[in-house]
Amino acid sequence: MNTEGRPELNKDLDSRSFLKWYWLKEELAGFCKACGIPASGSKKDLTERIALYLDTGKIKDVSRTKRSASAVTSITLDSLIEPDFVCSEVHRAFFRKQIGASFSFNVAFQKWLKTNTGKTYKEAVEAYHEILAEKKKGKTVIDKQFEYNTYVRDFFEANKGRSLDEAIRCWRYKKSMPGHNRYEDSDLEALGQETIRTNYEKWYEGDGYYWGTEPADFCDELIALCPPSKDKKVLDIGCGEGKDAVYMAQKGYDVTAFDLTENGIRKTIKFAAQKGVDINAYVDDINTFETEEQFDIIYSSGTVQYLFDENKESFFRKLDKITRPDGIVFFNVFVEKSFLELPPDWDKEEKMWKSGELFTFFADWKFERIDEVIFEDNSGGIPHYHCMDTIICRKVSAG
Repeated sequence: MNTEGRPELNKDLDSRSFLKWYWLKEELAGFCKACGIPASGSKKDLTERIALYLDTGKIKDVSRTKRSASAVTSITLDSLIEPDFVCSEVHRAFFRKQIGASFSFNVAFQKWLKTNTGKTYKEAVEAYHEILAEKKKGKTVIDKQFEYNTYVRDFFEANKGRSLDEAIRCWRYKKSMPGHNRYEDSDLEALGQETIRTNYEKWYEGDGYYWGTEPADFCDELIALCPPSKDKKVLDIGCGEGKDAVYMAQKGYDVTAFDLTENGIRKTIKFAAQKGVDINAYVDDINTFETEEQFDIIYSSGTVQYLFDENKESFFRKLDKITRPDGIVFFNVFVEKSFLELPPDWDKEEKMWKSGELFTFFADWKFERIDEVIFEDNSGGIPHYHCMDTIICRKVSAG
């Protein structure tokens, strides 16, 4: 996330400045924990607690005494919605009398009741009818903390025919600016600013590391299968900001790494220097790269989906050619599932693969591990799910 111009979240910030900017929930929770503020609850809850703390130094008491459903014995239209609302048969009977036998406590209505303490039950009945009307229009009421979902919905309502990639680019532009995070037509300015092939060129701009600096777990798995020595060569295809390449160099391998992003390579070289290791790092494209060297370990994480369809066959023929006998390769790729939505940080030239497609390119290799997993991710600050196929295999010569 681009944080240029955004102030640091600390005790010296006033609530007015704090509320002008977009913050990840993880940032809010971290500040709360550091200041002794309760860190549970929604993003909206954390925002309200921090604003109160910055203005007054007071910590909001969020302890609650659970109200039992049996505490309410009668309800009229003028009755006030009680704190800590709990659905009960008394409530159900009241709403069925006012609305009809078709009444049900749908999720949207329950949320409305729980967040509108002190309003009258007459207002609740009106709200129920409004929720049903919105549902019939196909427009879902979205909670405030899900700003991204609201933004994307409103973007498509105003821009028929635009792509999800364009919506995400506008959203990232919007949240990098002070003020509210609702969609406006002026946000389309962000689309005219895009001249790069991959969004990671922007995401790697700052001093921080988008993926962190800890190596991926698969690195140790590869090390166990092909222990390091000075003559062992490693190729990292799509190295990003270099965390895995630097780790492999620290373990004693001769490492070559490339990435499409200039910022990624700049930070790879910088990180290697900080750790006191040498890496042959340069800008290149997985679709067109060439090398005369051979390697003992070749790996690529989250990059194969950038291969154009017409280059898949030639890429894996090239891979076979540059892998030494008994060499190890590791690849993973995101695969399409009809029940999973496209990730919010899906990049311009990325393309989902079919389940199991990756494995077909290694039919004559010895499989050390193959698997397919669905996992939750928070890249870009927006929780979402991926399905990923992974393969580790060894090049075994005949005879």
